[in-house]
Amino acid sequence: MKIRELNIDVFGGLENKHLCLQEGLNLIEGENESGKSTIMLFIKFMLYGMPRKGNEERDRSVNRSTHCARGSMTVSHKGEEYRIERSFTEGSRGGTERLNLYRLSDGEEVGDGQEPGEFFLKVPKEVFESSAFVGQMMCRISGGKKGADSIRNLLTTADEQADLSKIEERLESIRKGYRHRSGKGGKLPDMSGAIHMEKQRLEKAVADGLRKNELEEKSARLSLQCAEAEERLKKANGALRQAAKLDLLHRFDALHEKEERLTRSDEELNRLRAAEPLSRFPLEEQNAARLYAFAEQLESAEEKTRIAEHAYEHLNGQSDFDEEEAEIGARLEREGGTDALLLRMDRMQSSKKTLRVLGGLLLLGGITCVILCGFLWEYLIGIIAGALVASVGGFLWIRSFSVSSRAVDLAEEYGTDVVSFEEALLAYQDALHKKRVYGTRLSAAEEALRVASTYLRELTERTERELTRYGERKDRGSVSEQARACAERIRSFLAAYHAAQTRREVLRASIAEDERMLAAYDEHALRAELDGVGIVAEATVTSARAEQELRWAQTQRDLLLQKKESVETERISLSATVEDPMPIADRLRTMQAEYDRAEEYYEALEMALEALRDAGDAMSGNITPILGKRAGEIMTYLSGGRYSDFFAGKDLVPALEHQDGIRVPSELLSGGTADAAYLSLRISLMLQIYEGELPPLILDESLCQLDDGRMGRMLELLSRLCQGQFQCLLFTCQSREAACCHDRGFLCHTVRL
Repeated sequence: MKIRELNIDVFGGLENKHLCLQEGLNLIEGENESGKSTIMLFIKFMLYGMPRKGNEERDRSVNRSTHCARGSMTVSHKGEEYRIERSFTEGSRGGTERLNLYRLSDGEEVGDGQEPGEFFLKVPKEVFESSAFVGQMMCRISGGKKGADSIRNLLTTADEQADLSKIEERLESIRKGYRHRSGKGGKLPDMSGAIHMEKQRLEKAVADGLRKNELEEKSARLSLQCAEAEERLKKANGALRQAAKLDLLHRFDALHEKEERLTRSDEELNRLRAAEPLSRFPLEEQNAARLYAFAEQLESAEEKTRIAEHAYEHLNGQSDFDEEEAEIGARLEREGGTDALLLRMDRMQSSKKTLRVLGGLLLLGGITCVILCGFLWEYLIGIIAGALVASVGGFLWIRSFSVSSRAVDLAEEYGTDVVSFEEALLAYQDALHKKRVYGTRLSAAEEALRVASTYLRELTERTERELTRYGERKDRGSVSEQARACAERIRSFLAAYHAAQTRREVLRASIAEDERMLAAYDEHALRAELDGVGIVAEATVTSARAEQELRWAQTQRDLLLQKKESVETERISLSATVEDPMPIADRLRTMQAEYDRAEEYYEALEMALEALRDAGDAMSGNITPILGKRAGEIMTYLSGGRYSDFFAGKDLVPALEHQDGIRVPSELLSGGTADAAYLSLRISLMLQIYEGELPPLILDESLCQLDDGRMGRMLELLSRLCQGQFQCLLFTCQSREAACCHDRGFLCHTVRL
C-alpha cells in the first residue's frame, strides 16, 4: 500500500492542507511546529480512526476551534486506487465519527465498515504502530504489551486473531475455575467441600438415627423408674401420715408430762415461801439493794473513821516545834513583835557608836587643849575649857558602855547574844507559827474524827434497825457484814422464787398451746387406732424421719421426671430434624461421580496447557531467530561491522553482540545505536509479518540521533528497499538527509512544508 495524496480539511492546528506523495523515499521537511507530527497523526487517523477520549493523541488531533477533525487520503493497493474519507466531531458522549472507503475506478464502497488499516494491511493498529509507524524520537517498539502480543501471534500463527496468549489465558482461567493456584478455591475444592459436607450430613443422619433409638429406649426405662418412684412416694406419704398420728400421741404424752412438771413447780413455790423466814416482809430487789447500799456506806464510814483516828493519833504528840521558843515568841508578840525589838536593838547600837565616837573626839580634844594650854598659865581658861570638854567626852564614852550593857541585857533576856539577836527572834517567831499550825491541824483532825464517829454511829444504828426488821441478831458479826449477808439471802431467795415462777408460767403457756393444738384430736381414738395396726408409742418411726423419706422420694421422682422430660424433648427435637440416610447416600454417590469427572477434565486441561505452552515456545523459537538474523544483517551494515549479531526475545526488546563477542542489552546502548537497532528490528518485522505489498514506513525524526555515517547507510538501505515498490515517508526538520541523498545519488521526493 502506498499513500498518494493527503487532503487535510481541519485536523489539530492544520487547515486546508494538501500533500502529494510519490513512490519510493519521500522527505517531508519543515521547521519545528510546522505540523510534521500532526500530518503523521492524520495518516494514522485515516487508517485507524480517532483514539479514545482522554488520550493525548486525541487532544492533539481535534481542532480546538471547530472541535472536529476531517479530511481524506488517497492510496494505491494492488493496482487499484482508493479514497478514504473520515470525519470526527466531539460531543457529550465521546463524539461522532464517519468513515467512507471506496474504489476510485468505479466508486464502489469497500471494507464493510472495517478499518482501512486492517482492510489494506491485514493488521490491527497496535501491530502497525509497533512496526511501520515510528513517532517522533520513538524508534522503540510501541503499542504496549498488546502490540507485542499481536506481533508474536502473527509471527507464530500467521494470524493475529489467533492469540496464543489469549488461548492460554482462557485455558488457565478455566483451569483456575476448577482449582486455584493456592488450592483453596475453585470448582473442584467447592465440590470436594460439598462432598465432605454431604458425608458429614450422612454421618450425622446415621448418628441421629442411633441417638433417636437410644433416646426411645432411655425414655422407656425412665417411665418404669418414674412409676416405681411414684409407688415409693405413695408409701412415704402413708408412713408420714402414720408418723404424724404417732407424733400426736407423743405430743399428748409430752402434755401430760408438762402438767406433772407444773404441779411440781407449784409445790416448789409453796416450799420456798414456807422455808424462808423473811417472807413476812415484802421481799423485793430494792430492799436488797438498800441493804447493799447500807453495807457499802458502813464500810466507807468505818474506813473514814479509821483514817481520821490514825491521822489524829499521828498528829497528837508528834509536834515539830520548841515549846519554850514558842512561849518566847508569844511574849514577843505581846511586846510589839519582832520588828519593835529589832528597832530597839538597832537604836541601842546606833547610840553606842555615836556616844563612843563623840566622847572619844571630845576626850581627845579636851586633853589636847589642856596639854597645849598647860605651858601657858595665862591660858588657864583654855585649860579649864579643855578639862571640861575632856570630862564631857569621858562621860559620853562611859555612857556608851552603859548603852552597850543594856543591849546585852536585852539579848540575854531572850536567851541569845547581841550578834545572834535577830536570828534568835526569827527562830522564836517561827516556833510560834509552827505551834499555831500544829494546833490548827490537830483541831481539824479531832473534828474530822468526831464527825466520822458520829456518822458511823448514826449509820450503824439505822442499819441495825433495818436488820431487826428481817430478824437478824446482833451477835452474828459486824453490822456491814450482816447487811451484806442479808441482802445476799434476799437476792438468792428472789432468784430462786422468780425462776420457779418463770418455769411455772412457761409450763402454763406451753400447756395452753398444746391443749389448743390437740383439742381437735381424740387421744383415746388415736391410741386405739395405732394399737390396732401394731404401732405403739415406743416405736422408732417419727414424723421427722418420715418427712425425710418423703422428701427423698419426691426428689427422686422429680429428678426422674426431669430426666424423662429432657429425653423426650431431645427425642422430639431429633425426630423433627433427623434425615433418612438412604437419599443422602444416593446423592453422595452422584456427587462423587461428578467430582471424578471434573477431576479428569482438570487433568486434561493441565495437559492441554502444558502442550500449548510447549508448542508456543517451539513456534516462537522457530520464528525469533529469523527476525534476529535479518535484523542482525541490517544492524551489521548500519554499524559498519561493529555489531555482528542481533537478539530479540518475546517482548521484542533487542540486544546486540559486539564484534568482541560481548552481548550488550538495549539499556546499555547509546541513543543512536539503540535507535538503529530498533529501526533494524522494525524493518525486519515489516518484511516478516505483512502479506503482499508492504505498508509505507513512516518515520518522524527517527535519524536525528544517528551520526552521518549511519544515517547515510540507513538512507541507502531505505533507497534500495524503495526500488522494490516500497514507500517511505521521512519527516525531518533538517536538510542533511536531503543533502546526503543528493550527494550520493539516492532517489527521493522532497516535500517542504
